[in-house]
Amino acid sequence: MSGLASQIQPLVIGVILRLDIMGWQGEPPGLPDPPIRSAPGEAGSVSYFYDYSPAMPDQDVPAMCLRLMARLRRALLPPSSPFTDLPLAIRAVLDMALAVPDKVESYSYAWPVEFLQILADAEVELSLSHYVMEFAAQNSATGLIIED
Repeated sequence: MSGLASQIQPLVIGVILRLDIMGWQGEPPGLPDPPIRSAPGEAGSVSYFYDYSPAMPDQDVPAMCLRLMARLRRALLPPSSPFTDLPLAIRAVLDMALAVPDKVESYSYAWPVEFLQILADAEVELSLSHYVMEFAAQNSATGLIIED
């Protein structure tokens, strides 16, 4: 294993927030944008899906968590949440897809404590999917692509 592959961190390639809501009336809630899709759920609930994916899939886990913290706080925690003080049953799941390098035996990443606290305060479940991908690095001096 080369030194290059061991330095590559998992990258966030997709983030979907799914809200299963029972008791919501009217148009789908905007958080701040409308959901990308909705579907009927169990026992009369409706599932709303919000795309919080990075515009460019080059953010590592800590950087993406910092970006997500403000969005999740506004969407799900008082006073700015559209769900504050409403008689609703909500189940929230944040599904993150991570690209991990294929040429390393193991990889690790740290979750910022503040991000985990927001998930806990908003009662959001975290679901992770790991996709093994071949990574190529670019030499900053020459601009050439370096592959192991």
